[in-house]
Amino acid sequence: MDYSIFKALNFNMGGIEAALICYDVMCQWSVHMKDRVAKSRHLKIPDGLELRCGIGLFHIHGHQDTCLTRYSPSFIEGGRQIDGETIETLWAPLNEISRSTRGMMTSHRREVIDDHMNDSNWKKLVDLGRLPLAGTASAHRGHTVNTVSKHYCRAHFRAKVSSAVFDKTDWQAQILLGFGLPKRNMQKGSAHTISPSWTSMISR
Repeated sequence: MDYSIFKALNFNMGGIEAALICYDVMCQWSVHMKDRVAKSRHLKIPDGLELRCGIGLFHIHGHQDTCLTRYSPSFIEGGRQIDGETIETLWAPLNEISRSTRGMMTSHRREVIDDHMNDSNWKKLVDLGRLPLAGTASAHRGHTVNTVSKHYCRAHFRAKVSSAVFDKTDWQAQILLGFGLPKRNMQKGSAHTISPSWTSMISR
């Protein structure tokens, strides 16, 4: 863990003044972190780099209450709205292969899961080419805005489609059907309507 983190912190960090590091057991790992670095010939903290230590929101609620205020990314300057998790976000797509892996032997299951994880890493590597080549903050902001806008437009379109279906539905007929009333009550022009007492029952 020490090697991977500090080697990453010493790569292409020019102009970066602070780094937020999230680890599941940061409350234990960070206790003698600087002492371990000082005693090692292979580890180094870049000069002038401020380390901000946190625990991912998926794990921190299983810690002591004192860890929440000290290590939650929600309370760390610059943390913004991040969960601090990476591997856990891959669980949802991996659930899709559970129907295939549940009947496998242990070694076969591990190989299949490794293949899917490697496929996920490859897709991330390939998608890096879609990021703007310019290293300016405005270019990255523009890319982010365009991405969010596309997701918003797609969601807005789907909402309009769902709304159209919703508006076309005869909800009075559906409610009467749910109460088991005769079909004649659902005919157009029928004098039967939903009473206020029924409406209050439904709202509850």
